[in-house]
Amino acid sequence: MAFQPFLFDPGEMNRSLFGQGTTSGRITIGIGDLVLGNDDGRLDAMKAHGYGRQLRLKSITAIDPQAVPYNQAITRFIGIVDHIVADADEITLVIRDELKRLDRLFQESSFLGTSTGPTGIEGDEALEAVRKPSCWGAGLRNVPLTLVNFSRECFGWSFDKDGNPRRTDGITALRNGGATYALSLVDHVDQATLFGASVTSGTADTCLAESLLRTAGSVSAGLTADIDVEPEVTNLALRSAEFGDAAWTKVRATITADAALAPDGLTTADKLVEDSTAAATHVIDQAVAITPAAAVAGSVYLLAGERTRARVSITGTSGSAHTDVDLVAGTVSAGTASGAYSGAIAEIEPVGDGWYRVSILATTAADSAISLQIELADGAGAISYDGDGVSGAFIRGAMLIEGAAVQPYIPTEGVAVTRRASATAARVAEAMLKEHGLLIRPASLLELDRKAPYVVGIYLNGDETILQAVSRALTSVGAHLIDDELSDVWTYQVGRFEAPSGVPVKDFGSWEPIDDSAAAPELLATDDEGRGVPAWKTTLYYSPNQEVQNKDALTGSSLDEREKWSRESLSVDTAGDTAVLAKHPNAPSAEHRTFLAYKADAETELARRAAFDKVEKRRVRLPVHVDRSLRTDLDGRQVNLGNHVRFDWGRYGVDSTKPLVVIGVSEERAQELVFFDVINADHW
Repeated sequence: MAFQPFLFDPGEMNRSLFGQGTTSGRITIGIGDLVLGNDDGRLDAMKAHGYGRQLRLKSITAIDPQAVPYNQAITRFIGIVDHIVADADEITLVIRDELKRLDRLFQESSFLGTSTGPTGIEGDEALEAVRKPSCWGAGLRNVPLTLVNFSRECFGWSFDKDGNPRRTDGITALRNGGATYALSLVDHVDQATLFGASVTSGTADTCLAESLLRTAGSVSAGLTADIDVEPEVTNLALRSAEFGDAAWTKVRATITADAALAPDGLTTADKLVEDSTAAATHVIDQAVAITPAAAVAGSVYLLAGERTRARVSITGTSGSAHTDVDLVAGTVSAGTASGAYSGAIAEIEPVGDGWYRVSILATTAADSAISLQIELADGAGAISYDGDGVSGAFIRGAMLIEGAAVQPYIPTEGVAVTRRASATAARVAEAMLKEHGLLIRPASLLELDRKAPYVVGIYLNGDETILQAVSRALTSVGAHLIDDELSDVWTYQVGRFEAPSGVPVKDFGSWEPIDDSAAAPELLATDDEGRGVPAWKTTLYYSPNQEVQNKDALTGSSLDEREKWSRESLSVDTAGDTAVLAKHPNAPSAEHRTFLAYKADAETELARRAAFDKVEKRRVRLPVHVDRSLRTDLDGRQVNLGNHVRFDWGRYGVDSTKPLVVIGVSEERAQELVFFDVINADHW
C-alpha cells in the first residue's frame, strides 16, 4: 500500500453487530485509529481542532496510483474523529463509526421546578433538574407517573427531548400503590381545559393529547399506569400485496405477480400492466366501507417500469382526492380534492432501490364506502392515453386507513388487520432516532417489520443515551443497528441476526494462504454465555415492570401477590432439551431480556431464539486480502455486518455448503487485510 509520507499508518477499524464476538445483546460503537507523522510539529495545530466531524478514508489500488483520478478512489470508510492522542513523533486520530453520534443523552430536557402554584407542569423544587420521562410503543406496564403540579394534582409521564408533552393513545389501568384507582373516562383536549375541569372525587381525568392526568382525592402512594402510546390502526384494504386477487378490480389492466424485488427484500412485487385500449384509463382499485365523514389515508408502494408516472386516488360518490406521481423525479403533485372532499394532502417517501411510498390524505363527506385507486399515466402524466398492452409499473403494499396521518404499512390477506403499527421494535427505533434528526434506511425498516412485527413498550426516565434507548427496542427482537457505512443518504440501517438464507452477498471461495502474511483462519469461541456451547434451556423475559415496588410502597390487600407482580418481568421459557445436557453436561441456560409487550409475541420470539441457542456455534476469524472487489456484492454494495457470505476452509465443518453470518469486521489497512468475524451454526 502506498500513501502520503505523513500518513504513517492508515490504521485499523473494528466493528461488531453487538459486542465483539457475540450474537445478541448490547449494541456497541465501532472503534479504530489512523496515525499521522508529526516529528516536525507541522500538525501540532490539530490539538485545537473541533472533533466529532466526519472523516472519509479513500484508497487507490493500481500499479500507478498517480494515474488514477481522485473520483475513482474507493471509499473504504466513513466515520467520526472522536479525539486525538500524540507524542513527539506521531498523532493518532481515534475514530468511531457513525454509532458514536448516538452516544449522547436521549432526553435533553429536565424539569424546571417552577410550577409551585396552580399553573405549569414543571414540578416543584424537588423535581428541579430531574430528567423528564418519556414512553414509547405500547403495552407499558406499571409506569410511574410524575407529579408535575402539586396544586392541580396533575401527573405526567411522557415528554419529548425539548420538554414538550408527547401524545398517549390510552391508559388501560391506573393504580395507587398497586390498588386500582378509578379513571373517569373524561379526556380533555389540552392542558388548559384539564386544569379548568372539576374532577369527580376519587377519580382521574386525562389529557391524553399531552400525556397528563389529574386526580381528585388523596393519592396515598405511588401512582402508576399501564399505557399505550401508539394507536391501533386498521388496514381496510384486503389482499394488500396480492393485486391479482379478486379483491382488486382491474379496469383495462392486468397483473403480473411476483415480477420484481419488493422494498422489504422479497421478490413479491406485482406489475400493473395496461391493456391496448386507446384513449382510456388503466386502473386497479378496491372499495372498502368507512365511517361517514372520516379522515382517510391511502397509500401504495410504486416502482417505475415502462410507465414512470401514475395517479393515486381515494374516491367516493360525493367526491375524491388524488395526487400525480413522477417515479423518476420522485415527486408528487399537491393533493387535489374535488366534490365534497376536503383537506387533500399528498406525501411521497423514498424507500430505496427506486421504490416510493405514495400517499393521499383527505377528509371524506357522507360516503360510507370509498375506493383506493392506482392509475397508470403516460409520459406526459395523462391518465387517459393509448395503451400498448405491455407497459406498466410495479406495485406493492396498499393501505387504506381511517385517520389523519400515514401509518407504517400493515399487510392483509382475506380480512382487515388491526395493529399498533407504530409500536413495533423497528418503528419505535425509527421514532427515537427521528426525534434527534437521524434516519434509518426505510427498506431495512420494512424488512424488519415483516420479520418481527412485535410490539415493544419502553419507559425512559434517566440519563440513557440515544444508543441505549434504541437498543432496548431492537435487541428485544434480536435486531441490530449499524451505520450505513458508505451511504450519504441514510445514516443507519436495522436488521435481524438470523439464519443465513438465499444467495450470499459474497463467496470468498477456498482458503489459500495470503502472500507475505502469517494470517490464517482461526476457530474461536463466541463471547456469549457458554462460549458457543449449546444452551439446554431458553428463557425470555418480556413486559418489564417499570416501577419496582415492595410492601412499603403498596397499599390494600393481597400484598404478597401484588409485590411479586410489581417486582418481576413476565417470562416464557422452553421445557429444556435433555439431549443437549446428555452431550454437554455443563450446558448453560440462555436468558434474553426484552421489552416485548405481549405474551404471544414473546412466545414467537422465544421459539426462534431457542432454536439458535440449542445448537453449537462456530465462530471463525477469516482474513482476506483487500482489492477492488473484495467487499463488494453483485449490486456494488459493501459486505457489511449482518450479511451472509460463503467461505470454504475445509476445516472444522466450515465449507462451501454452509453460509455464514458476518458478526464483526476488522480492518488492518497497512497490511491490506480485512478480518471477517463469521458465525456458522449447524442445523440453525
